[in-house]
Amino acid sequence: MGKKGVMLMSYTDLMVQGSMDFMGIKIPVVSGGFGEDKMCILAKTIAEVHGVAVGNVNQRINDNRKRFKDGIDIMDLKTSYTGDVLLNLGFNQSQINASKNIYLLSERGYAKLIKIMDDDTSWEVHDKLVDDYFNMKTQLQKFTPSYLIDDPIARAEAWIEEQKAKRALEQQATQLQLTLDEIVKECTTFDEFQRKCNKCVRAISNKSGQPQQEVWNDVYMFLYDKHGMNLRQRARNEREKLNEERFALKGKYY
Repeated sequence: MGKKGVMLMSYTDLMVQGSMDFMGIKIPVVSGGFGEDKMCILAKTIAEVHGVAVGNVNQRINDNRKRFKDGIDIMDLKTSYTGDVLLNLGFNQSQINASKNIYLLSERGYAKLIKIMDDDTSWEVHDKLVDDYFNMKTQLQKFTPSYLIDDPIARAEAWIEEQKAKRALEQQATQLQLTLDEIVKECTTFDEFQRKCNKCVRAISNKSGQPQQEVWNDVYMFLYDKHGMNLRQRARNEREKLNEERFALKGKYY
């Protein structure tokens, strides 16, 4: 039994399916905990993608704790899971020892948290997380890696398809980087740059079938890593500027 009489669960209840790039940030892909194959998300990850401190997220949760149903909306991994699970989720021992709570939220729990945070940026990030992260559960259920297939012929065929897909993604990433390099070099105004980026993302999405937001994630990451351009912050600054201009004219925000 864990603290407060909560039974310690095994690592098999939670699965770390690897990681994904979300809006230029690498985040862990976690499922289980609230049910087989159900996507869930750490409060630590929520803090990272919303650009706030994890203590701020935990405080919002604790201030409204009665709104979150244990085992349905939320669970505190500090009291319900063993230390090896937390280490596998990316926490180090110092973080585990220093944390009063290590929250994990279901999609429903995350939606409740957003209602509490309730600002334009939070809703924007929420929409993208639902589209790109929580909707991954369908893809995860359909996909069986080759190494999990027992039949040797089927395993070999699956491996060949995986390699083809990997090469296609590598070629797409190379082409995207070359195109973005040209756009950065040629454009003289931000509006022109934005139009060409939009056109590039739509073209790649239409050709590959990849959701536009996934392509945008690659764009954000490449532009930041190679050219030091933070498009997310630029867009946030533009929204804040427009909001202040509206307040000055109308006496209220958008």
